[in-house]
Amino acid sequence: SPGSPGVTPLFVAIQFGEAAAAGRLLDHGASVEAAGSRGWSALHGAAQAGSIEIAAALLARGSVLDRPGPGNMTPLNVAAAAGRRDMIGFLIEGGGALDARDENGITPLAHALRGEHTHIARRLLGYGADPDLAGDDGWAPLHIATSLGSETSVLDLLGRDADPNALTQDGWSPLLLAARSDLAEAAAELVARGADPAVPGPDRKSTRLNSSHVKRP
Repeated sequence: SPGSPGVTPLFVAIQFGEAAAAGRLLDHGASVEAAGSRGWSALHGAAQAGSIEIAAALLARGSVLDRPGPGNMTPLNVAAAAGRRDMIGFLIEGGGALDARDENGITPLAHALRGEHTHIARRLLGYGADPDLAGDDGWAPLHIATSLGSETSVLDLLGRDADPNALTQDGWSPLLLAARSDLAEAAAELVARGADPAVPGPDRKSTRLNSSHVKRP
């Protein structure tokens, strides 16, 4: 919030999307890399706010595009988690690392999926994001999408050749998660792409699905 300790006038301008004020502050010597109240750089703040005009001004004045912030989050990770579609394109087209991992190994694609930003995940895949990069816990994008019941994202990921048999560290497969989330179309597509319906889950029970989940031609 504006009254939080450590929040500079530049961060307040960024938070409220005041590009003209931010520009004047930068012209008068405001640091583009000074950390805000949560340790973010000014570019992290602009990425979260979705202000491309401010982000462009910061980069023109030397802000580091992929500077890691708290949790090793890059501005692209922050934009993906916040669901900032246009900012995603701006940062990637400016050279931002598409598959940058945070301290838990989570990529921008995974952040978008965790935030249920289906349109952001689709855009990242369109730019070439790796659909199989898993976090440190072994949860790949397909696991996230199936666990959250996002059939659209599951199909988008499979369309980019995501591994249908990937397992988390504790043994969850995308098919098991799709069954748990009652994603009939996604389950059928997983099987069509080679997912094994008999792979045991964490409790060693089969992931075998009933006919309502897997409809064959």
